[in-house]
Amino acid sequence: MARVSPIDLVIPFRVAYAVLPVGLGTIGFDLLLIVTVTSYLRRHLDPMAWRWLHRLSYLMFGVFALHALLAGSDFARPLVLAPAAGVVAFIAIVSLARLVFGRWETTAN
Repeated sequence: MARVSPIDLVIPFRVAYAVLPVGLGTIGFDLLLIVTVTSYLRRHLDPMAWRWLHRLSYLMFGVFALHALLAGSDFARPLVLAPAAGVVAFIAIVSLARLVFGRWETTAN
């Protein structure tokens, strides 16, 4: 079992083994904390600042996907690889559509 201290959960690249995969996991966790906390504080933040901080979720997903790919040996199993690849492909397609077509207007008030 890996020994990770509490400080290793927030400061990346401090561990002595699998430095890149574990460091990416730490960065992803830090981004998750930022996105989560700022989501709760949304009404206290400037809307543009919140929007830019919330966009970190795209980066967070990519970092977590890379972390999982580099750190896990389970991807040799088709039952793990297929759903993971499907989720990554779906997020990539939706993100690309968002970049190309922009935001969709809603009729909600």
